[in-house]
Amino acid sequence: MENRAGAWKISPILSAGTGKPAVKHVLAVICLVFLCFLLYSNTFGNGFVMDDLIVVENNPFIASWSNLKHFTDPSEYFMASGERTYRPVTTLSYFFDHALWRYYPGGYHFTNTVLHAVNGVLVYFILLYMLKRCKMTGLATSGERRTVDMVPLIVSLLFISHPAQTEGVNFIGGRHDILMTFFYLASLLSYLKASSDPLRSGIKYYLLSLALFGLSCFAKETGITLPAVLVLIDAFTAPQDLKQDFWKKRIVIYTLFASVALFYVYIRSVRMVMPGEFVDTGGERFPALAWMFMNYLRILLFPARLSAEYGAGPGYPTQIPATFAQPEAYLPAAIVLGLAGAVIFSRRRAPMYFSAVHGSLSLSCRRPT
Repeated sequence: MENRAGAWKISPILSAGTGKPAVKHVLAVICLVFLCFLLYSNTFGNGFVMDDLIVVENNPFIASWSNLKHFTDPSEYFMASGERTYRPVTTLSYFFDHALWRYYPGGYHFTNTVLHAVNGVLVYFILLYMLKRCKMTGLATSGERRTVDMVPLIVSLLFISHPAQTEGVNFIGGRHDILMTFFYLASLLSYLKASSDPLRSGIKYYLLSLALFGLSCFAKETGITLPAVLVLIDAFTAPQDLKQDFWKKRIVIYTLFASVALFYVYIRSVRMVMPGEFVDTGGERFPALAWMFMNYLRILLFPARLSAEYGAGPGYPTQIPATFAQPEAYLPAAIVLGLAGAVIFSRRRAPMYFSAVHGSLSLSCRRPT
């Protein structure tokens, strides 16, 4: 149910009836953190590779806090930071790492592992909130409710251990992925928390969610998909009998998120553009989306032949299809269209529809090369 202030009355997820954290959630967090360090502690002895040499090892820019003033000057930022896109939050994380570890690579790998562990924990608690909503709105059947309690832990364990995560965790220069994910998930969790509280006490969580959303965008551009994801979540979990009134109360919140997104687009496309960089409008990347979608789906289901460069790695086309007229795009396009049709006719299965749209939104913000 939704209370008078426009928020669902969700009992505290961490409560075990006494106001103290439930033991099972504490054990779940310990399990997730332990698994993450078990899998990735072997990276602590690795050195710097590939872009690490540019953005960290041979980069005096991160050694002085006085260089923060160059973060708003495109002519200085891109040349000194070694970055080719404007991701100041990621660059700032290297400043903190240098203050702690200097140029010791093991410390940077430790930071990446900690971030990935925290992301797994965030996924766990987000799923707890999501499944609580599903139970309240009838999306989970009586049979599903009996097994649903284990879903957050199982999915979080898969998130932590999936081989597709290795590049983002092992590769220091790829930190933008796990850092964006951290702020993205933290913003989503804050939003869900705000939605479950009365409006007055939930305002602080909405503001926190907005701030975290902005940080996710400036860690990596894929973070800009979050407002659309929030709308999808609300669309599939809002009680049917309250939806008309519900959307009226959400307009202001969605507008604030859209404003943050527009601010980021302005900074990224107008104010902080790398000299000589071509900033596309998005249209030219659409022919590549089908190929990318199928490739990422393959990696998710069959994580073999992993590569840091999926457009030019072993067994892949030397170039991601630029138009649907290229043979490499025929089969992926046909499969994607078939999946889209299946999703449209299965709209009652909210998780399927949500996953497909969220994946497409995320891909649309990735560069095709």
